[in-house]
Amino acid sequence: NRSLWVCAVLLLLAVLTLEAGLDWRHPKRKIQVVKIFVPPPVADTNSLVTTKSNDGKLAWEKDWSPEFVASARSQGYVVLVDFTATWCAPCKHIEKTAINVPEERKKLASADVVTLKADFTDKDPESLKEMQAFGRAGPPLVLVYPPKGEAIVLPPVMSSPGKVLEALEKAARTGP
Repeated sequence: NRSLWVCAVLLLLAVLTLEAGLDWRHPKRKIQVVKIFVPPPVADTNSLVTTKSNDGKLAWEKDWSPEFVASARSQGYVVLVDFTATWCAPCKHIEKTAINVPEERKKLASADVVTLKADFTDKDPESLKEMQAFGRAGPPLVLVYPPKGEAIVLPPVMSSPGKVLEALEKAARTGP
């Protein structure tokens, strides 16, 4: 009976040590990260142009940020932004049927279009703020920014590349 009490006390001490040291009850406490934006060099704008990757899928430029979008637009690029999340089934459908398809990849490879992913999987507040600015509470949201003017908001349900191609054509016509 005495050894049972000793085990219970040791277990209690272990739990208290874990509680104090690991803070296991609050695993998602945010660590403040300072983001520093370095705009792409003006002389090297060819590095921004979307190309087809080796596996035949769309090569995404980098993670989305409002600063990167502004920089690419100021250099005369059309910018396609896909706000998505790993848990978003409609997002996966849109990418598979309307964005990452041969017609779309061909258009993107032949035009000055920068493609960016805005990953909302971890519910990034900056992404949420941008989606709310376009009347959405979350993904899916696909935007096409012309070099100048307002962003083109694509419908939340797409099963073919028609709307995306149309928006890219319209954005390209507005020109720098």
